[in-house]
Amino acid sequence: MYKIQKIIKTTALVAGLFGLVGCGGACCEADVSISKGAPIEKPSVVGTGSDVNVPNIEEEITPLPPVVVVNDGIGLINVDPCDTVNFTSVGTYDPDGDDENLTYQWTSIHGCPMSTESTFEREFGEVGVYEATLTVTDEQNLTAFERLCVLVGIDESEIPLIADAGADFEVSGEQNVTLSGHAVCRDEFIGYKWEENGEIISHTPTFSKIFTEGSHELKLTIEDFAGNKTCDSVVVTVK
Repeated sequence: MYKIQKIIKTTALVAGLFGLVGCGGACCEADVSISKGAPIEKPSVVGTGSDVNVPNIEEEITPLPPVVVVNDGIGLINVDPCDTVNFTSVGTYDPDGDDENLTYQWTSIHGCPMSTESTFEREFGEVGVYEATLTVTDEQNLTAFERLCVLVGIDESEIPLIADAGADFEVSGEQNVTLSGHAVCRDEFIGYKWEENGEIISHTPTFSKIFTEGSHELKLTIEDFAGNKTCDSVVVTVK
């Protein structure tokens, strides 16, 4: 469940990576037992100078996706109608060190665009439930996202059940497409169901499927523990 806070304090969340350096080989120096008077043999080296055989070990580094932080990770805020909300990405970074080349895309419910800036302001004039999703992309085209729920003039206990199947999109040629849906500003549910023309495709919030050429309308139905249901649709067009 989201944590409600009225005032947002800016706090950078920084994750550190630490490595442990240990002894190599079969044992450490402290583990070697040498009998008194026993000769110590020096390891033999094949070749001299540039001819010394040294293993060529190339370490393969796997790129990591960005770490996204939205409004200090609060998750949910309450405001009054006509209040201005400051959306921030302070603390977001790329573990690969490409912070200066990150791109930002803020979207609202159903994938409607909001901003491409790292920080922006928005005023909400009507009572209701609003959700902002920040998707960050790095130079390797790896992405990550986080969400912020904004309740305008209502309490957390009054959040209606709203399904979000995502924005309509197009792809070129038959390919494996990933669809992801969720319940807006709520994390408790009893089940997900994706359908196309009445045929059930998946019972998970996120799934992948190869779609044939043409237009495909998929319906997402979400049911909560109280038995309430809601649905939303997304259209995938394959050209």
